[in-house]
Amino acid sequence: MSIEISPCPFCGASGLAYVLRLPYDGMLDPEGGLGMVQTGEDWYAVRCRDCEAGGPRVKATKAKAVEKAVKAWNRRTIWA
Repeated sequence: MSIEISPCPFCGASGLAYVLRLPYDGMLDPEGGLGMVQTGEDWYAVRCRDCEAGGPRVKATKAKAVEKAVKAWNRRTIWA
């Protein structure tokens, strides 16, 4: 399960570097600037390690957390 992730819209960081204690069998990028964080019980989000921008929080089981959070990150709206 490899998931394509969009770069950070603010600083351009790309590549999913870590998924903390979550099931994920895709490739991780050790030099990547993006990571998965748990923001509450059963709540997850993608966060940029370089500029601290955060994606939308999603409620999910651990099995679906990476997929749902990355999809939310990829489709978020950027306000100008």
